[in-house]
Amino acid sequence: GLDGGGGGGLNFYAFFQNELIPLVDATYSTNTENRTIMGHSYGAYFVMFQMFDFVENPLFDNIICLDNQFWWADMYLLEKATEAFDNNLELPFKLYMGAAQFANFDTNSLINEFMDRLEAANPSVLKYKFERYNDGHSFSAKNGFQLGLNYIFNE
Repeated sequence: GLDGGGGGGLNFYAFFQNELIPLVDATYSTNTENRTIMGHSYGAYFVMFQMFDFVENPLFDNIICLDNQFWWADMYLLEKATEAFDNNLELPFKLYMGAAQFANFDTNSLINEFMDRLEAANPSVLKYKFERYNDGHSFSAKNGFQLGLNYIFNE
């Protein structure tokens, strides 16, 4: 398949699967049934890429996605999400989406488009929350990660 638009996502996923997660699990007491990943900007793209491209073998149960760059790779990820929604694919995740009010127009308009498609599809298994912050792109991570963790673990 396409590598999420050619940004190295397949290699990064393999690194998590084959190296990082086994090392963390061997070193620390972890809950292997409740893993969380967070990403901002292009990092947000990766966390959602692995959510849709590896739905049959997800490494993470909880996704915190801030200011996703849906425009990357000719909107590959938006197409993957739409395909999943159209096919009523079960998405066994808890998703927190955040967006900066003052991010660039393309980022915000595509995040809005994704949320419109998500809300229209209303997937039965996926739990999600969306918030927009009164911040610019660079500052949205500070508040967003804290709010996302609160949603994942307390709501």
